[in-house]
Amino acid sequence: MASEGKIKALRVAASQAPAEQQVLRPETALALSGYMRAVVTGGTGQTLKSAQIPIAGKTGTAELRNQPSHAWFVGFAPYGSQARKRIAFAIIIENGRYGGRVAAPVARLPMSGPRRSRGDWRCARAARRARHPQAPRRAAT
Repeated sequence: MASEGKIKALRVAASQAPAEQQVLRPETALALSGYMRAVVTGGTGQTLKSAQIPIAGKTGTAELRNQPSHAWFVGFAPYGSQARKRIAFAIIIENGRYGGRVAAPVARLPMSGPRRSRGDWRCARAARRARHPQAPRRAAT
């Protein structure tokens, strides 16, 4: 959805140009992207509605027998056709019960970290330190 229905091939060497394969019609990908954004702006993913970078995604719950359900959220950011680079992600919280309440808020973490000048993404180290203050600190890359 994030790339107008195209899948880019894995690139092994930086000198290789990434190949693309059209798997959805662009208008279908655009419609699905809009539905995924609506999940965040008015549906079960509303915990991400105020994220600084617009996120589109889908919440879900995988039911288990005799155990709490797994919670999940899949999505991409930034939402919108003007973005040159995007990140796609899937978050699964085992036995988390509800995707919208448990997994969706976790999607904010990769989007809230500082961006490097090249425009790529990295997770928010500060958020990890807040949850695990005794964790060893690594040098910034």
